[in-house]
Formats: sequence, structure tokens, C-alpha cells
Amino acid sequence: MPDKIPLKIITFDEVNSTNSTAFDLGLKGEKEILLVRAASQTNGKGRLGRRWISVANKGIYASFLLRPANSLSDISLLPLFFALGIARSISSFVPARIKWPNDVVVGRSKISGVLAEARSGSKRADFIVVGVGINISCDKKDLPPGATSLFSETGIFPVQDKIFNDLVKEEISIYKEFKKGNIRQLLKESENLLDKETFNNESCGNYPLLRELFSDNGQTAINGNLIKSMVAFK
Repeated sequence: MPDKIPLKIITFDEVNSTNSTAFDLGLKGEKEILLVRAASQTNGKGRLGRRWISVANKGIYASFLLRPANSLSDISLLPLFFALGIARSISSFVPARIKWPNDVVVGRSKISGVLAEARSGSKRADFIVVGVGINISCDKKDLPPGATSLFSETGIFPVQDKIFNDLVKEEISIYKEFKKGNIRQLLKESENLLDKETFNNESCGNYPLLRELFSDNGQTAINGNLIKSMVAFK
């Protein structure tokens, strides 16, 4: 695999959803890596049909169109790995942790989330869109309960484009390792940033599977129910 993967960035002032826009472009045959970024979303999407509040010009709203040849079980881990990239990109501002399976938190408050949607192929995903939302300069009053932003946590207004560039650098670096098949390495790195209080909650229906996934001898292949809970297939 070539070390350098071409990157194409398309920016908008406003879209319905960066994920929907990127997904439509995937259906039209756009190649990887296509990155759709918008200053605002009128109908930002979260996992399990939830809505993502997108305060105009005060957050990063972006979606990556990818065409990996990895197995479906590997692809189901991309939301976790992209959460790792987010945590890396904002680590100089806040002590970010990953909340299973696709959120990034500071303390108990959510600062970022990931939404993955894939187009089913015969044996592999035809493509996958991984959407990222990060609250940058929002006031807490603009956010839903339980959410926070870099500004709310630090009292400073971070340079959004700098964080965006750092984010893209981290996500592409992770994606290269993912395509090379270095899944166990990425799982270990993710585990180091995992919010342990959430992960160790034995009431979680997937608790035994997660313990196996992150164990030293664990299998990277995971069952269909867990795959479907992490990636929405269309």
C-alpha cells in the first residue's frame, strides 16, 4: 500500500449533514480519502438516530469517506480508532478520554462524538463514512446537558483551523495503520485512553465481548451484533 493516501477536502458554509453529503458522494464513486467539512449543519447526526447539536462556526463538523479493504469486524472498530485520533488532537488542551464506543469525554462531559455509516458490499463494505464532531468554542448554554467544549473547559478560544489540521493528521496516521492491519496496536492505544469507569460497567450488555476484545489474547474479530451497534450499514 502506498504510504501517502491522496486527500481531497471539500468545505461548505452549511450542509444538512456532513455524513449525508459524504455518503452521497461515495455513492457517486468518489475515491478515498474525501473529507467533507462544514461550518454548520442543519441536521447533524449522532449514533442511534440521535441529533448532534452543531453550533455554527463554533465546532468542527467533518466526515471522512474511506474505502478500506479490511474485514467487516475490523471496519466496525473505526469509530473507536477515530475517537482515539480526536483525543490525540485535543490532548494539549484537555485530558480527553474515550467513552466506549465512539465518544470523547472530559471528566463526565462529552466534548466530541463519532458516527460511522457504511455502504454494504457483497463481502466487504463498499465504503464507510466516519463523521466527527468536536465542540470547540461553544458556551455551555448552547450545548445539551452533559456536553462541554474546549472553551468551556479552558476559558480560551482555540484556533479552530489548527485543531482541524491536527485532527486530520492524526486520523490519517491512524487510518494508514488500520489499512496495514495493525489492529491490535490501535486497540492497545485506544485502551490506554479508555474511560475505565464506563468500560468496567458490568451492566453493559457487551461487557464480556469488550473484555475479550481488549485482552492480551483477545481476538480482533467481533460478532455481528457488536458490529451493527458501532456502524450503521445502508
